[in-house]
Amino acid sequence: MKIMCTIVFFCFSLIYADSYLTEIQAWQQQRIRSLKKNWLSLVDLHWMNKENTTIGSGSDCDIIVSQKRFPALIGTFVRKGDSVFFTPHAKNVTCDKENITTTTKVFQNDQTGNLAYKSLSWFVISRSGKLAIRVRDYENEDVAKLKKLPRFATNLQWKVTAKFLPYTPPKKIEIVNVLGMASEDEVPGKLVFEIAGKQHSLEPVKSGESLFIMFKDTTTGHTTYSVGRYLYAKFPDENGNVVIDFNKAYNPPCAYTPYATCPMAPKQNHLPIAIEAGEKYSQEAH
Repeated sequence: MKIMCTIVFFCFSLIYADSYLTEIQAWQQQRIRSLKKNWLSLVDLHWMNKENTTIGSGSDCDIIVSQKRFPALIGTFVRKGDSVFFTPHAKNVTCDKENITTTTKVFQNDQTGNLAYKSLSWFVISRSGKLAIRVRDYENEDVAKLKKLPRFATNLQWKVTAKFLPYTPPKKIEIVNVLGMASEDEVPGKLVFEIAGKQHSLEPVKSGESLFIMFKDTTTGHTTYSVGRYLYAKFPDENGNVVIDFNKAYNPPCAYTPYATCPMAPKQNHLPIAIEAGEKYSQEAH
């Protein structure tokens, strides 16, 4: 009977490991698709330091795009206080997929419209009270270049269960991004877990219906990206447990584009161990 139970357990373990490997492979492919659609398509991040900002292929434009594919002047942004308007000069410019021909409000109270022209897409963002225009070109050559992402071999040992210790009330912390801008985030609690018999902890921030974890470890700046890595986890279950899957740790967008404003891991999330799981970083793969 004992031998039979051992065989059943062994077979179950093999099936689970195979299923988990398939899950991670699917996650990796989705990660590549997401990078291509989003961060790799970025071609500019222009901070609005004056009232009027122009976009086009002309050399006198504030935001200059490809001369081969776009007209000299596509349009003009006008900033009035915390609101931004856009006047199109080219035909077939859209805002939220609707054609616009006259001056249109495209940003107010952190609500932004998505403007588009041919393969270009652009929108206004707010960071620490400053406004910027983020520009995408879905025909950017970097999109086609990316085929795979370097990563550590998938290992089930890096899928750990943490105990969630809630903060009452939630803790407020300052998060600084790669541009030195600071913002306040809410930490609902601490995640406490063990790796190789030693206890460690991380403080996640609340991100919609998930916990968002920014962390560094002793691989940071060596085999992994210098800013650190990110991962998401579900909220705690009824027993206060949270699964942290380091095999799904990924590089911040600034590893792939200079036009991102990545938040950096707070000091309390610097782990004194090597997390040899998830994405690696190499300049060649960039």
